[in-house]
Amino acid sequence: MKFKTKVKAKSFWGKSDREHMKEAFVWAANYLKINYHIDLVHVTMILDANKSYGGWTVLNSKFRFFVGVSARQEEEAIETLFHEMVHLRQYVSGKMIDLPDDVVQWKGKEITGEWAEGHTEEHDAYWNAPWEVEARKVSKKMLKKYKKKVGKNKKILDKLVKF
Repeated sequence: MKFKTKVKAKSFWGKSDREHMKEAFVWAANYLKINYHIDLVHVTMILDANKSYGGWTVLNSKFRFFVGVSARQEEEAIETLFHEMVHLRQYVSGKMIDLPDDVVQWKGKEITGEWAEGHTEEHDAYWNAPWEVEARKVSKKMLKKYKKKVGKNKKILDKLVKF
């Protein structure tokens, strides 16, 4: 897998913060077994610092993925990254394919919805979409395991800082 980081808010995402996110990215890629697609996957992690947190995963026409994370707290940033990495795995494995006109092919079945309408809590189509349910569930489990791993590794724990 080819990987690079693009930072939109360099004053917010210091060098050590960027390194921590890269470590979390590599850990997530290994945990999710994304690395076996090594030659196919080119990922750019975009780090931003909006007031609210969120993430996005986009595949362009050249089969290049962009994974975005915007957060102001360490745990939110890492969990958002893990959530988006689950989406990356869904795309790379072919489990999820975006089609035109708000249609998503999920495990071979076409599902229509207004996914782009927003991510508000009252937007049921988005929150109940099976790929979002899976991403939330898996990312929470990943965060728990990652925190446990970091807690056991004093060297990594010493490097972590509050964003």
